[in-house]
Amino acid sequence: MKIGFIGLGLMGGGMARHIAKTVKTIMVYDIVPEARRKFADACLVAETMEEVFGYAEVLMLSLPGSPEVEPIIDRLLATDITGKAIIDFSTSYPKSSKKIAERVAKAGGKFIDASLTGNPARAEIGTLHAVVGGSKDDYESLLPALQLVTEKTFYAGGPGSGNLIKLATNYLAILYINLYAEIFPLVEKNGGDLQVLFDVVANSVSGCGMFQRIAPKIMTDNYEVSFLMKHAIKDLMYVKQLGIDDKVPVMMLDSGLSQYLIARSQGLQDKDVSEVARVLKDMILN
Repeated sequence: MKIGFIGLGLMGGGMARHIAKTVKTIMVYDIVPEARRKFADACLVAETMEEVFGYAEVLMLSLPGSPEVEPIIDRLLATDITGKAIIDFSTSYPKSSKKIAERVAKAGGKFIDASLTGNPARAEIGTLHAVVGGSKDDYESLLPALQLVTEKTFYAGGPGSGNLIKLATNYLAILYINLYAEIFPLVEKNGGDLQVLFDVVANSVSGCGMFQRIAPKIMTDNYEVSFLMKHAIKDLMYVKQLGIDDKVPVMMLDSGLSQYLIARSQGLQDKDVSEVARVLKDMILN
């Protein structure tokens, strides 16, 4: 299996390194030269996207979202893709992925959207989960490729369905962070013991995995990066666009999104999503 991999960021870089350990026929590319140089001793490194297109039987994309994926697909479709397969690990806009799948199928290729859950550490060891949208036949034929970077996959339905379910998952997780970021400084302002708050919640039905991971960051102001705020904003904007397209309100989203947009205006877009707590701490405690 000749694999082409485009996008060597936090997640993509880890995934590509893991694949390179077991599959020697992998060629990687990123628009950032420094990202490419890090792979010089690990696998084949392309200097252009078209070089990857020509090499790959299975092309994997790990990019921020639809604005980055769509022009690459346009360039790919300008070549002969008969018999080639594309796995898009990006969290893209579902309706965009559906259109891409139709175009790729018409050109004689396969396309599945395979949005990921997990973090960069899990990408490095191949234990991510993927939520996959596409034809069932394409999903099943590409399972061996998916299993190079995942320990579990969920088939969500037709094209775009993987993105849709992942966006819903991210929506819930991102808005949880808003709640934690708001309540901890409010309790602190009123003289409450944050450790007791953490212990009580952690031992209740509200003590979910998200709480266990994010609350300590807020309590200690140690916002280790696992998911960039700009990507959280992008995902919330996709959910908002779904609401606009379907003419339904997304009222809780609007409130949470406003907090992240304030954080972005303060230059925190390249920080961890949990660092939105800094904004609320300043508002509540100062």
